[in-house]
Amino acid sequence: MQDPTNSLAGLTGIRVAPNLKNVTIKNGLIRQLTGPGITIGEGCSDIIIQNVETTDCDAAGILIQGVLGNPVTNALI
Repeated sequence: MQDPTNSLAGLTGIRVAPNLKNVTIKNGLIRQLTGPGITIGEGCSDIIIQNVETTDCDAAGILIQGVLGNPVTNALI
């Protein structure tokens, strides 16, 4: 469901589904959301977030659920 006003409660910019691996998110700007800018689901591995800026996201800039060892580099949160 698209919401051009970003007013839908809990709206997430990018969501990585649970149990995925080898995902790269890079070179972007995510802003003014009612939920997290990026959500990484449980059980994910080898997720790289590089050169990404998240601002004014109500819930969190980056929400990592039950994941260890995923690098976030050169990011502004």
